[in-house]
Amino acid sequence: MKRLSLFFLLPITLLVIGCNNGSEKAALAKINRSTITVEEFKEQSRDLQPQMRHQVAINHEAGKIFLNQLVGYEVVLQEAKRQGLHKEKDFIEKQNKFKREMERRIREATKYELIKKVLEKNRAEAIAPPTEKEVAQYYKEHVKEMRTPDGKKVSLQQAGPDIRSFLSQKKWQEALSAYAEELKPKAKISIQEDV
Repeated sequence: MKRLSLFFLLPITLLVIGCNNGSEKAALAKINRSTITVEEFKEQSRDLQPQMRHQVAINHEAGKIFLNQLVGYEVVLQEAKRQGLHKEKDFIEKQNKFKREMERRIREATKYELIKKVLEKNRAEAIAPPTEKEVAQYYKEHVKEMRTPDGKKVSLQQAGPDIRSFLSQKKWQEALSAYAEELKPKAKISIQEDV
């Protein structure tokens, strides 16, 4: 049986590696009434570590192993459903909690994207990426703090990416605060401090 399934998986793996957009919906594997399509295989492989994702994409043996894992997950998932575990109260509560958390994250990400867009439109100069001069100046002003945990001095070249990131975030925060202060007088704001 194992030899038969490996024989079956090799052509499927080659299909995944060489498929074009027209075959994204093609079934790679059928497990009872469920299927794993080329598209699902690719989506699942995107969650792998970069090196593993690369191996799955270029090495048919790695692709077979990964598909076999997906088949295994599906078999176990089907068994859990067959046992009715998806209908148990604690599972439903956890799923509802997870759903609420994901919805909250989506709302926050949407807010962040809108704020980013309005700042890019109205405060582009204030949020411009830090220049090399700004990075060097920050390093010069904080050179005593530029040390590794064991006390060794960190060079400008080593510290540059972190400084650039810090300065960029600082610019965004300052631009956001300044823009908010500019807009507040135009808004009707009511704060209930006793609450």
